[in-house]
Amino acid sequence: MGNILIVAELTNDGTIRDASYELVALARKLAEDSGRGTRGLVIGNDIGDTAAEFASRGAGETLVADDPALANYNVDGFNRAIRAGIEAADADLVLISNTPTGWDVAPRVAAGLDAAYLSDCFNIEASGDDLTFFRRIFNGKLDAELTAQGTTIVTIQPGATDPYEGSG
Repeated sequence: MGNILIVAELTNDGTIRDASYELVALARKLAEDSGRGTRGLVIGNDIGDTAAEFASRGAGETLVADDPALANYNVDGFNRAIRAGIEAADADLVLISNTPTGWDVAPRVAAGLDAAYLSDCFNIEASGDDLTFFRRIFNGKLDAELTAQGTTIVTIQPGATDPYEGSG
């Protein structure tokens, strides 16, 4: 069993989006239920303080992909940064916000790793090592329960859970 990697998403002014702290809340619950650790990943330029804030607000040990080429979102750079983060964090579960950035990069990360990809989930439950992913289907009329094997890349709907308000 690996760790959970939480990919932070930054706003245009360089602050972390609330949806990233929602991912922290979900990751911490899963970590408690499954025995996994959590790791954060912040991608951008000149983001050391931002990464420290993410770590102190619950993400756990936070990795930094800091490069002028990552100052603005680009799928190739972010794809490489996330894949390097997965390896460095020894992650088997990667949480990314289900936003335009997440829609763009998450399937590419999964394809590059030959990993499972589940999009638009609103919850994940752990029972020991086993994870069950929940997403709406048929225009929100039904909820599907899914499982995956191996490394899994997941996008989570913003607003699906409350942001993590704790520290550490």
